[in-house]
Amino acid sequence: LRIAAEDILGALYRDNETAPNPTHFLATGRRSATYRAAAWNLRRKGLVAGTASEPFLTDKGRIAARQLIRAHRLWESYMERHFDVPGDHLHEAAHRVEHFLDPELRDQLARELDSPETDPHGRDIPGS
Repeated sequence: LRIAAEDILGALYRDNETAPNPTHFLATGRRSATYRAAAWNLRRKGLVAGTASEPFLTDKGRIAARQLIRAHRLWESYMERHFDVPGDHLHEAAHRVEHFLDPELRDQLARELDSPETDPHGRDIPGS
């Protein structure tokens, strides 16, 4: 349930990065019981607001989503530097790991990588 909720936060964050009027994946086809419970929990915690068809991150949700995206992009950068992984395989591996990188480990990765500003795909890495 936590990972499903974090996936929602990440998707909303990425939507806001790429499009002024995002097309929300949340409104299309993602209606499993786990998804519905995760979306409800995000609203209850004040991380997401808006309607089911047009959800958006609250200020509190944006902060949480930024840290998730930071973890994802730092891990992609780490893998690119230290492993022989094709560039098109970085995203899926980072998507699995992002949910388990606590603030201390995110900061340690940033130091190890000399605080990169962008990930291997050229996307901004949010600060801590």
